[in-house]
Parts: sequence; C-alpha cells; structure tokens
Amino acid sequence: MTFFSKKLRQLAIVFDDYTIRFVEVTTKNDDIIAIHHVSTVENNVVENGILDKEKWKDLLLEQLESNNIKAKTVRIVIPSSIVIIRHQTMPDIPVKDLKQIVQHELGYSIHLPFNNPIFDLVKVKSDLPIFNEVGEQAIQVVLVAAPGSFIFPLVDVLYENKMKPKVIDIPALSLYRLFSHLYPYQSDDALLLVNVTKHGVDAHILDKGILAFTRHIPMEVSNSENYQPFISDFAYEIERAINFYQYTLNNRDKKINSCWITSEIDFPEDFYRLLKERLDISVNPLVYKNSELSQQGDEYKGYEVGIGLFLRKAVVENGN
Repeated sequence: MTFFSKKLRQLAIVFDDYTIRFVEVTTKNDDIIAIHHVSTVENNVVENGILDKEKWKDLLLEQLESNNIKAKTVRIVIPSSIVIIRHQTMPDIPVKDLKQIVQHELGYSIHLPFNNPIFDLVKVKSDLPIFNEVGEQAIQVVLVAAPGSFIFPLVDVLYENKMKPKVIDIPALSLYRLFSHLYPYQSDDALLLVNVTKHGVDAHILDKGILAFTRHIPMEVSNSENYQPFISDFAYEIERAINFYQYTLNNRDKKINSCWITSEIDFPEDFYRLLKERLDISVNPLVYKNSELSQQGDEYKGYEVGIGLFLRKAVVENGN
C-alpha cells in the first residue's frame, strides 16, 4: 500500500480536426485534485493527417507562455479521424511477439491507409475457442493504428521544449476512463460513448473495456437551441454504428443498452429524451464531477476527453 504519493502537475493536449484543447491539472493517486487551466484554440497545424512541425512548435510555445502553463508531463489525445481499427485473428502467443508479426505483415496481409504507422494491440478474451483458417487455435486481436506523420513531429516538439510525453491515447479510451471512474459498476457492459462538438461526432463502442468500434462523423450543429435538424442525422449515425457492431462484427448476442454523451454544446433534457425514444436505449449526458474541485459543470464542458486522460478506472470490490 502506498501511504505517501506525490502531487504531479500535468498537461493534456487534445487534438481533433478543428481544435486543440489544453487542460492543465494537478493529480494525486491518479485522480485530479486541481484544474489550473483549460483553453481551446483553432487547429491550424494539421492538414490531411500530417502535422506541420514548425506551426505546432509556434502554437505550443504561444500557449505555454500566454497561459502560464507550468506542467512538463504531457498526455496527448490524437483525433479519432486518423485512427484505424482492425480486428485480426492471430496465433495465441505473447503480445510482444504479436507486435513483431504485425510489424512484419504491414503492407502485406495487414493494409493501412498510411505509411510508418504507430500501432498497439490488445487480446480479446473469448468464452469459446477460436481457430484460424487452417484449424489452429488462435485469438482475436484488436489492432489500433495511427500515422507516424502525425505523431513523430508532435512528440519531437515536446522533447525539444523539455516536456515529457507520458501517454499518447485515443478519444475512445480517454472517455472510457472517465465513464468507468464515474460509473464503475457499469464499465464492463457493452456501451456506446459519444463526444459531440460543433463540427462533428465521435462514436465509440466498447465491450468490457475493449474498443470494438470508433468513427468520426463530420456533422454541423450550431447551438443548443437549434438541435432539432441535428437529432435525425445523429440518431441515424448512431443506429449505423450499433448495427455495424452487432452484425458486421458478429456480435448479434450482445445488446447495447446505454449511450453516454459528452458535448461542448449544452443540450436540454429534451434532446436526450428524443434520442432515447428514437434509439430505444438509455441515453444520458456524461458529466465530470469531482467534489474536491471548487468549480463544477459548465466550465469544463467540452474538456471531458482531456480530463479522462488523468483518471484511473475505479476498482469495484465485491464484499461477502
């Protein structure tokens, strides 16, 4: 047991296609004890998935100076639009050996829409045995990849300015950490996490914490009062995501019962009610709450992806 733990000042930098969000906090025991700064700037440093190193350097330095950001430890979220997921059947061997196979097969049996990918993978547990095409026992693997042309210059600039990138993550997993931190008893269910901005929707489906589906959907919504035209298109895309998960990915026996939404737009309760009626599942806002912070709610609306980077999944203990 750890009796003494250090406070650590950290910075989250969250990229999407249109904005870059900064969240500076102090953490202790993998929880946030203070939020020092949040801000959003236009993303003018990325084009076609390629990050312009000089523009990024200028923007970063300007933000650090103008907002008096002191953190040196940095956690990064890359845009969902550049993330690729592949479901692969592979030999049941250690993860480090699986990664060597993937590295060798890139461009041959595993095709990605960009060169020099950065990737990670996770084994998916199954209650039933899995066999490959020649009848050998195998496992299902989720492969997540992103272009090195985005990540390498991003990280180089941080190191050049004496900052330490600790984590490079994707929006789906950051939101899942936020959800499981707030609702630990529901975090193993198959669920839909959605992040809405003024320029688009990120839809993610996770099952027992394993990412099964992620998609960025460009979609305009102007404000919280003019959401009626948005609801129909939004519900249609969510239905498509659920159908893809259940039928294309062969999860017919798994029902998604809940959808949790983070949004920089303050939708009224009627918005969630109408979505629930259309989708026939539970639809709720996902709002960060922390009793230790003096300010709550709207001040951090839109920054949930960045906040989730700092949170650990709550541990659920079953007493007898």
